[in-house]
Amino acid sequence: MGAASPIRKKPFAPWKAEFRIAAVYWMIGAACFTAALLWCVRDRSLASELTAEGAVLPVLFGFLRSESASRRKYGDLTEKKWVARFRAAAPPDWNVEDDVRVEHLGNVDLVVTFPNGRRCPIEIKSWRSTGYRLRFNRALRQVRRQRDALLAQNGVLWLPERKSGTPATGATSSWCRATSII
Repeated sequence: MGAASPIRKKPFAPWKAEFRIAAVYWMIGAACFTAALLWCVRDRSLASELTAEGAVLPVLFGFLRSESASRRKYGDLTEKKWVARFRAAAPPDWNVEDDVRVEHLGNVDLVVTFPNGRRCPIEIKSWRSTGYRLRFNRALRQVRRQRDALLAQNGVLWLPERKSGTPATGATSSWCRATSII
């Protein structure tokens, strides 16, 4: 059984779908709210007022989706910035690939192939701390899946935006603030 094959397709941009879903929620909310207001004008009753208030919920869901999409987009911008810095700092004999799509896995932020042929996936997160344990463990599982799919010996979870002095779990490096090397 060989390594999962990397595939290059369209850019990995999951926030675009979230923005579209938010827009759908906003449109549904606006339509429901307009209909409920017209009902309130024609027949003011408790039922019509409750319907108008309930019509605000899709708009709220739309705002929650757009906030999530904004966070993901910020993560992508952070990733691009640090990929460029990593490429500039990496020795010339390292082969550095970014945004590598792996079948049945998704996108791997960086894959470094060393001169001896060994590969190492690097997952970049834009987090400022590792305080939320569940999120951190989910990211570690993601790196382990990437490592296994690429038949690599190690994987790195890199938090380049982590504030100095923030406690980290696992091995850390002061140069790159890699939070965990698996």
